[in-house]
Amino acid sequence: MDAAKKTHQNPRLLLLIALAFVLAAPGWSQTPAFTLSQNTVTLNQSITGTNVSVGSTGDPITFTPSITYTGNPGNGAWLSVQPTGAQSTPAGLGIQLNNLSGLAIATYTATVTLTPSAPSGVALTTISVSFTNGSGGGGGGGGSGTISASATSVNVGATAPNLGFGNVLISTSSASFITISATASTSSGGSWLTPSLSNTNLSSGSTSNLNIQANPNGLANGTYIGTVTVTPSTGAAININVNFTVGGGGGTGNLTASVNPVNLAYFTSGVFPSQIESLSSSTGATTYFATASSTQGWLLVNGQSSVQGNIGTNVLNISAGSAVTSLASGAYTGNVHVTDSNGGILDITVNLSVNGGSTAGLSISPSSLSFTAPVSGSNQFSNLSVVSNSGGTFTANSNASWLAATVTTGSPIASNTGNCPGHRDSGGSFERNL
Repeated sequence: MDAAKKTHQNPRLLLLIALAFVLAAPGWSQTPAFTLSQNTVTLNQSITGTNVSVGSTGDPITFTPSITYTGNPGNGAWLSVQPTGAQSTPAGLGIQLNNLSGLAIATYTATVTLTPSAPSGVALTTISVSFTNGSGGGGGGGGSGTISASATSVNVGATAPNLGFGNVLISTSSASFITISATASTSSGGSWLTPSLSNTNLSSGSTSNLNIQANPNGLANGTYIGTVTVTPSTGAAININVNFTVGGGGGTGNLTASVNPVNLAYFTSGVFPSQIESLSSSTGATTYFATASSTQGWLLVNGQSSVQGNIGTNVLNISAGSAVTSLASGAYTGNVHVTDSNGGILDITVNLSVNGGSTAGLSISPSSLSFTAPVSGSNQFSNLSVVSNSGGTFTANSNASWLAATVTTGSPIASNTGNCPGHRDSGGSFERNL
């Protein structure tokens, strides 16, 4: 009686006990909310993309990004977001220009919406994107054939044997088609500078990407000066100055990546592999410029060939793009060259394996098979393709009695070597190697 009376006379004690039960109750945590490194993105012909870090105030959030064009949609395809599918925080979203074909010179807007699917109760969030087509520095004189450049000076860096890259967008105000060409000259170091144009025919609203490639092989560490001249069929030419830093060259930064090298694996009809990277600078650099290079253009950074953004966590998405589907089974190497605002230089080596193959041996496609059959059912068959860069003959055998390969010992290697039948005598799931 005294204990009950004492408790009744101490309402503060009751409140504290109740509060303790609430805090200790499992699953009663607050619903998490999105956090964004930035919720507004401004793009132009100089800044063609950026990376937005997506986090959570609590438990990881599963979400899917989508794009909605607002106001004048333009061609309805000028923006892209990578990755495109469902993902979980923490994550990095690459927001970049995609297809500018047919876009008139104007300002366009879009909204990137992050729609959560788990946990329940999480509010969606949005990122506002604006793009001014036709913006950027540079120019080439007057007249109906005038061309302009998004930049008239480009800084490129590389360490041998990796190449250095820069990109400039070329546009025109001409109402009729004009043709353009690009040539290079250097003040020292020989012919290390090579320009190329993605499009040599331009009219108002269209653009051409000027790719600037700098080769450090054979050059001593230091800074080299070059010029790329873009000449239109009508109007005045424009010059783009190229400052090329080889090796440490005068850079004071110390730029590092969270993963280096990056190893990716792609299998036919599978998802495109990717690796999220964080960047850090010991000198306090705040921004970066990254360029991806690879044979046949399979390597992308934030969904495109080059991108710039802020240094931080989950700011780079290094991935294999759609061009990977045209690669034969084998091993490939690419490079992502990164420079920071304090002159730091970083090269990220990217190793790609396609269908688990090797350019030095056999490539087998597909690399795995699945069979499904009822108990005592008929044999199941599937075909394998065996390819070798050096030709020759091969043999095949199985490590399971229910699996057999109907190829002839010493069979010549061809594009279609035969069947691989499998059968089961009793119910269950089996896995074996061929």
